[in-house]
Parts: sequence; C-alpha cells; structure tokens
Amino acid sequence: MRRVVYLGRHLMLRSKYLDKLGNGRFTTIRLGIIRPKYREVFIHSGGMVVAKARIVNVLYKRISELTDEDAVIDGFTSREALIDELKKIYGDISSNDWVTILTLDVTKAIGRRMMDLSGLVQWILPGLPLGITCL
Repeated sequence: MRRVVYLGRHLMLRSKYLDKLGNGRFTTIRLGIIRPKYREVFIHSGGMVVAKARIVNVLYKRISELTDEDAVIDGFTSREALIDELKKIYGDISSNDWVTILTLDVTKAIGRRMMDLSGLVQWILPGLPLGITCL
C-alpha cells in the first residue's frame, strides 16, 4: 500500500493531457490515496497555471478494481491502456495498490494553448495581444 498524500491548492497535469480541460469536466487517476485539503485547485502544466477547477468527486479503488469505464472516462481506450500509462508514470505498481479517481469541473481557464505551424505549443494569455506568447 502507498502512503496517503494530501493535495493542496495545486494539481499538476502533463501537457499531453491538457485537452481534457476543454470539456469542462475531467477525471484524473493518480496512484495512492490522495486526500484533497481544498475543493478548489489550480491546474498547472508546462510551468504555469492553466486553469482553476473544483473537485466534485473523489473515489478510491485498488488497481485490480479499475474497469474499462474508469479508463474511458479518464481518456484511455481500455483498462490495460490506463494501467500501462500508470506504469510509465509511477514505475512498478501492483494490482493491490490504491488509486484515487478525482473528478473536477473547470471553473476558469487561465491560459490556453495554441499550436503554431512549426508544431510548437504556445500559451496565449487572456488580455494580451496575440503577438505576445509564452513558450
């Protein structure tokens, strides 16, 4: 069993998962028992805050209890694809390990990304002219 980790006001999200924020509600599955201290969190990615979100549900399961439905809700095609990704992120995991399924509603987009023609991801900050970007 993994230790209990308390989630403060900041939740990190890998940039490859940023598209999940566009739906307004998204799910993230994290290894271990994650206990949120606050209902509202800031989503960080690529070194900056990209959104503010409200945690609407927290569910704990063992890896052995994960289903295809859990995987699809988290953006994966199957339970096996989800578990493969968890192994890439966390290394060695067992079917007896706990995971936390966090469901969040995005309450405010703080920055948005834009793909330019060269394939570089740029961040456009609200209120700034389009010519000013942050890489």
